[in-house]
Amino acid sequence: MLNSRRKILFILNPKAGHGKAGNIVREAERLLDQSKFEIHFSETEYAGHAKLLAKKAADEHYDYVACAGGDGTVNEVASSLKDTETALLIIPAGSGNGLARHLQIPMNAASAIALLNKGKKVSIDTFSINNLFTINVAGVGFDALVAHRFAEKNKRGLKTYIKTILAEYATSKEFEAEINGTVYKAWLISIANSSQFGNNAWIAPVASCTDGILDIIICKKQKGVKLLTFAVNLFSKRLSSADYTALRSNQMTIKLFSKQPLHLDGEPAGFTDELNIYCNPLSLKVIVPQHVE
Repeated sequence: MLNSRRKILFILNPKAGHGKAGNIVREAERLLDQSKFEIHFSETEYAGHAKLLAKKAADEHYDYVACAGGDGTVNEVASSLKDTETALLIIPAGSGNGLARHLQIPMNAASAIALLNKGKKVSIDTFSINNLFTINVAGVGFDALVAHRFAEKNKRGLKTYIKTILAEYATSKEFEAEINGTVYKAWLISIANSSQFGNNAWIAPVASCTDGILDIIICKKQKGVKLLTFAVNLFSKRLSSADYTALRSNQMTIKLFSKQPLHLDGEPAGFTDELNIYCNPLSLKVIVPQHVE
């Protein structure tokens, strides 16, 4: 008789704090019926290892790959699952968890794992910038500068992120960018597949990762009361055309008049003076709650 159990690989980071890896193993074994699931666990041993583990699972036709981490880890694993039949399960464990929040995946590890029993499989868009895989939000300017500085910190978390923002704000400067023949002055330019950076900071409130379109958000530097209003609107999902310029496209080239820091899903990605952006529609399968459309 053929094995009808669905195969799933859990990719674990043994260096994650507070025994997270061990907790995921226990919860997976407790929540998943092993007569229905063939469960495997692999630990990462070095940077980039998660990408190789995910590729091997996809090549071996696993049904699911689960990864615990933030948007950077999700990016690494998802890049190997793009255009395959293997679906991604996100177990949020990062500083912001932007894509997981957009997809309404529970922040609790046990509840996220339980989606394998009661969730559903959907296809979402991914995109590339200068041929580099991206899945959630990427950008240049101030948010990328913060990502570069944040990556240098020993401590992670929202408190450290806010401290980094405050430390860099005063000296940050606007720059110029040309898009479709129009020159824009910008403090940051975000390319959004989903609606938020993470921690419910909604940079692109109307963005959808299933429409084959990317939202390009161009923000000028705000000061005083306008800065406070911008921050309130960012975290209350009320940013509008009064706060930024929004463009929408499935592909675009942005020329920058000076080299700017670049981030991909919150991870620093060097400096660039040109962005070649391309959306890959419905190219990744993910597990989400039943009510998510």
